[in-house]
Amino acid sequence: MGTTELIIIVVILTVVAYYLFGKKKPSISKTNKKLEDLITSDRFEISEFGPHKDRFTVEVKNKNKHVENGEELFWYEFEGLTNRNEDFWLQLESIDPYELNGGTTKINVYELGTSIEDLMSVTDENLAFRYKGQDFYFDTEGSATRYLNGASSGQNYSYREFTNENEDMFVSIEAIQNEEPQAYLSFDIDPNQIQILS
Repeated sequence: MGTTELIIIVVILTVVAYYLFGKKKPSISKTNKKLEDLITSDRFEISEFGPHKDRFTVEVKNKNKHVENGEELFWYEFEGLTNRNEDFWLQLESIDPYELNGGTTKINVYELGTSIEDLMSVTDENLAFRYKGQDFYFDTEGSATRYLNGASSGQNYSYREFTNENEDMFVSIEAIQNEEPQAYLSFDIDPNQIQILS
């Protein structure tokens, strides 16, 4: 057997071993708990988060359920505090398959360089604004009700979401009647980035 053939075999065996033994499975949990089953005081670790590839742990402070008005669609939002004493939210938009995003940054709407009226009225996919060196485009809008920690009554709000070209960075704007709209920056999260600790 020649040197070239031997190298090819070694490379193939290495790739196979990685996928069999080295690659993390989604949402590995030391307690066999699933992401959607997290409750207050539970903890999880997130790695490779955001542009700086941060790693930190989060303790869940609130588990909120959001229900799209007039539809059966709902999603979970876990609000927590990191071990660096920063606020963090994890949004679980879909369970099968998992679709996640999360963030730590609330944005002053005026930092987006356009008027609130324009942000709340744009409906096409043309460039909406530029932020943090990224171009953002209108993605979706709707209205929903947020139920805090399983409460029977909720708070209604409207939302608009914008995404960058790579669709891995998002700006969400939430507007509650008679209140100033709030904007949030979040990043796409792969389930492999999360490990449930308790």
